[in-house]
Amino acid sequence: TTGGYHVVMRASGDMQLYRHTAGVTTGTQIGSTIATTPPVADTAMSFQINVTPTTVELRRTDSTGWTTGAIADTTYRGGYHGLSNGSITDLNTRPYWRNLVITQL
Repeated sequence: TTGGYHVVMRASGDMQLYRHTAGVTTGTQIGSTIATTPPVADTAMSFQINVTPTTVELRRTDSTGWTTGAIADTTYRGGYHGLSNGSITDLNTRPYWRNLVITQL
């Protein structure tokens, strides 16, 4: 596996951005934990991840515009992405993905 960034959206509504090193099972949180409204079953949430040559930023865009702000980090760059449901095993609370758009900044 390779390293990269991963988003954690917790049931409490806390949104976090992590840097994940290849071969290491735990990530390192970068930036602050952002308190957002908790996810609601069958209600879509929207996210935007901005990666520039010098920063990475996570935004939740389906409401008030929560953001981590631009975080100075140049560890990973490239055109690869992946999506995961994480460790959710309950089919009633498992997230699903749709309308994925990748746009060059």
